[in-house]
Amino acid sequence: MSILTLSIIVFIIVTLQYVGILFKKDTNKQNKKLALTLYLFTIIGIVGVNLYYA
Repeated sequence: MSILTLSIIVFIIVTLQYVGILFKKDTNKQNKKLALTLYLFTIIGIVGVNLYYA
């Protein structure tokens, strides 16, 4: 299994989790900001790993 396929799987999982947090009614703005920040860092990390191993 290559780094790229692994990255795509992780990306899909993280996206689904973020969307889940976004559409929960009971979560406050602080949690949504934190989730977005973590989501962006994850995307940057995935892209970085792919560029490094490409």
